[in-house]
Amino acid sequence: MEKKSKVTVRIFGTDYILCGNESEEYINNVAFNVDKMMRELSANPLIKPLQIAVLTACNFCDEYMKSKEKNEDAEKAQANYEKLRNRYNGLAEENKFLKEEIANLKDEVSALKIELARRQ
Repeated sequence: MEKKSKVTVRIFGTDYILCGNESEEYINNVAFNVDKMMRELSANPLIKPLQIAVLTACNFCDEYMKSKEKNEDAEKAQANYEKLRNRYNGLAEENKFLKEEIANLKDEVSALKIELARRQ
């Protein structure tokens, strides 16, 4: 069973107890980044604390969605690569077979030429 971490963090001047399956270091890093973004947004005195929280959530959601899209694109590229690699391997095997077939046919043509010359 995974050990749950319970960490007290300070975000935008308020203490929160965060629990999760991740390490304390990870949870502290998450809180640090949320606090950092909220403080950056608070530089504008016209933005109220609730708006800062909502904008922070929107910014992180935007980053998450872009990251997820990049990950999906990478997964599609990997799948396409695998398909092309399999196709290449199949064509390489077919090429090997055809080269052997050509060599056999050349031998057969040579044998037939010799047989034809012998009969003439």
